[in-house]
Amino acid sequence: MCGLVAILGDDGGRLSAALDALAHRGPDGRGTWRGPGVALGHTRLAIRDQAGGHQPLVSADGQVAVVVNGELYGDLGAELEARGHRLRTRSDSEWVLHAYEVWGEACVERFAGELAFILWDGRRRRLVVGRDRFGIKPLVWARVPGGLAFASEAKALFALGAPAAWDHTSLRHVARHQYLPPHRTHFAGVHAVPPATVLTVEGERVSSRTYWQPPADEDPIDAGAAEEVRRLLAEAVQARLEAEAPVAFSLSGGLDSTGALAMAPRGQRAFSVRFPAAGYDELDAARQAALHLGAHLEVVEATPERLWVALPDAVAFSEGLCINAQLPAKYLLAQAIRASGAKVVISGEGADEAFLGYPHLLADHAAGAAASVAAGDPGAAALMLPAGAVEAPAVARALGRVPTFVAAKAELSAHLAGLLQEDLQVGPDPLSLVAEDLEACQRFSSFPRRAAWLWSRWALAGYILRTLGDGTEMAHGVEGRTPFLDHHLFERAWRLPADALFADGLEKATLRTALADVLPEPLRSRRKHPFVAPPLGDPEGRLWPELTARLLDRCPAPFARARVEAFLADFAARPAPERARRDPALMLLLSASILEERLGLTSSP
Repeated sequence: MCGLVAILGDDGGRLSAALDALAHRGPDGRGTWRGPGVALGHTRLAIRDQAGGHQPLVSADGQVAVVVNGELYGDLGAELEARGHRLRTRSDSEWVLHAYEVWGEACVERFAGELAFILWDGRRRRLVVGRDRFGIKPLVWARVPGGLAFASEAKALFALGAPAAWDHTSLRHVARHQYLPPHRTHFAGVHAVPPATVLTVEGERVSSRTYWQPPADEDPIDAGAAEEVRRLLAEAVQARLEAEAPVAFSLSGGLDSTGALAMAPRGQRAFSVRFPAAGYDELDAARQAALHLGAHLEVVEATPERLWVALPDAVAFSEGLCINAQLPAKYLLAQAIRASGAKVVISGEGADEAFLGYPHLLADHAAGAAASVAAGDPGAAALMLPAGAVEAPAVARALGRVPTFVAAKAELSAHLAGLLQEDLQVGPDPLSLVAEDLEACQRFSSFPRRAAWLWSRWALAGYILRTLGDGTEMAHGVEGRTPFLDHHLFERAWRLPADALFADGLEKATLRTALADVLPEPLRSRRKHPFVAPPLGDPEGRLWPELTARLLDRCPAPFARARVEAFLADFAARPAPERARRDPALMLLLSASILEERLGLTSSP
């Protein structure tokens, strides 16, 4: 895991400043390489081949150079050596260099793992950038003074001269449905390279290609499906345990994180967050899982005061907006993992997308299930499960009906959209601007799969993996690894019939069967418990004066101060259950205020 920078053109002497902006991603070293009209930079978090895996990596003739962020798994290195390529390091990052020399930009289709890379081909005067299938590792780009720049984070692009400003269309997306389409960021002129995309720059021409999608067809369910899922999960976890640095697990006690830990040898170190509020904390289940699996559990205390103190750094490092204090909770979790000496954390992210595990997907599968899923669930306010139908005609036309998670965000929109400045409230419905994403979902015959893939393109890539995952982990130099997003396992899960994944009112039936002999029944049959923190917005709590003072003193420019004041007054007057449902809008306002201040954002470029 590292930080990447590249500029095609003249960097104006700012490459070092861009690397400074990414120092947290690579505390173990940095390197640069320059060719005619191009410069590459790299900050290194040393995980594999700590002594010899320095970057940038350059071909023997000096014509091809590459910087890589992330990890590759499998036997690609052995295949390259069998083809006559001499690997000079033990770093998997070097595979990218040689794979490109064999297969050109189609090399991305041979990669298995979590990565982003930037490669310069001096023979063809071509820059090639690529990102893993799910967007586990980030990559953004922008036009800057002197040329075209790419980086792991937008703050490096700002250091290269890109204007730091809010993107108004992205803000309207946030106000409408929280998540951004996969090519957008919150910043004007800064674009995300979408997951599963290879982008090529030759001269003034920028072209992109999507190189992977999950399978469209479902297989008939068979007796061996659970066994195959178990085998693929075990292989994915074993591959992700390989490191020359200590590895830890995040453990909630839920099926996904516990299932990943169950595939590892006993004696692992695991970390779990404890919330003081009843109903949010999963520590008892985590302790039960750790005891059963022989893991050493360390508890991270997430009091409201600690969450509030961590929030500004969590927002700034993640470059994102949050709807819940889950963001600073993840920041504290990663901080504790790094303080223990570990540089790698293995999580259960991606299982709910692969095996249709979210409450909103259960609701999509069985009409009327949302109410039973939400009953008594403290996370329901953050999920904002809807009470009724919501108008989203473009989505309904494309997918057949509106996914539950899209409808759920109507409540966020009701609380947030009216707070924007007048000029940001004009224009087409953002849900009419996502035709490409909706088209990508139409190939699946099952509606829950269509909904799950739209969620994966929006929520998984941009929020769960980037903001909550990479943003908080890399703030402390911790590499996140996600075995459930191993594409071999994901593809097998995706081919399972949606009907077969729901049984007796529970989701992820095949995964539960696959783990039957390694998990005790109480853990194996636990219902999904979303990782959400208790609301910070309590008018009777100690944080309320600081929280409101922050918003009134530094009201984010895209929002109208008078409307924000009225929102806070109304918020304080509401009973606790209604405040909980408005807390996501409050957290978005707070994180927007922090992001604007910490990154120096202006309202317009």
